[in-house]
Formats: sequence, structure tokens, C-alpha cells
Amino acid sequence: MDRGGRRQNLIDLISDTHMVLRRQVMERTGEEVNKTEMHVISILETHGPQSISEIARIIGISRQGVHKCVQGLLSAELVHMADAAGNNRDKPIELTEKARLLSRHMRSVKEEVEKQIVEKIGAEQAELLRRLLQASAAADKPS
Repeated sequence: MDRGGRRQNLIDLISDTHMVLRRQVMERTGEEVNKTEMHVISILETHGPQSISEIARIIGISRQGVHKCVQGLLSAELVHMADAAGNNRDKPIELTEKARLLSRHMRSVKEEVEKQIVEKIGAEQAELLRRLLQASAAADKPS
């Protein structure tokens, strides 16, 4: 229940939990990153070096939006642009060690929260929740 006595919906609670996770990571690392920057870091960790165009396609935002985000990550020394032989336009963006550390902290915090969820609702219910969320995310992806 929220302060007004109304029951909060599950999606808002998931979103609130995600904000708490990000805040905990920032407190652990001292790095101030926004949601899009953390998303780009996660994409690069999962997929390896990617161009701005490739990141934009994966995330589903404009090249300009990704470019602005990458500029912030470059300034914070969380990514660097690699050399691409014969291609000056689509240089791959790579994580720095600093970003890998940030990503490890995020993973650690997520694992802690997931462990708490499993302890509260049990492994079977946690797996059901995981499958439901995966199905929801998969249904939203363009075919």
C-alpha cells in the first residue's frame, strides 16, 4: 500500500525496485549514470563492442540519443571508441575496466535482490515470475 492507502500495482513496484538497484550501485561505485547509460553499458557487456547505430537498433532509440549518451559515457571514462579499419563513421564503442566494475556491481546487487525474492516466495514461484516477465518482454519485441 502507498501512503494514501491505495494498493500499488506490480509494474510500479518493479520500476521502484529497479530505481533502488541503480541507487545502490551508484552508492557502491560513486558513479552517477542514468538509465540509458546503464542500458548502453549492459548492451556492450552482453553483445561486446557495438557501433552507435547498432546500439540504437538494439535499444530502440535514435542514433542521436545514443550518441548523446555515449558522449556522457566517454566523459566519465566508462567507454572508449575503438579503431575500425577503413571505417571512420561507425567506430565500435567498448567498455573500459571502470564500466566493467560498475556492471559487476549492478549484477551483484541484482543477484542479492533475486536471492531475497527466492527466500520470500520460493524457487518455484520465482521461476514462474521469471517466465512471466520473459514472456511479457518477448511479446513486446518486434518480429
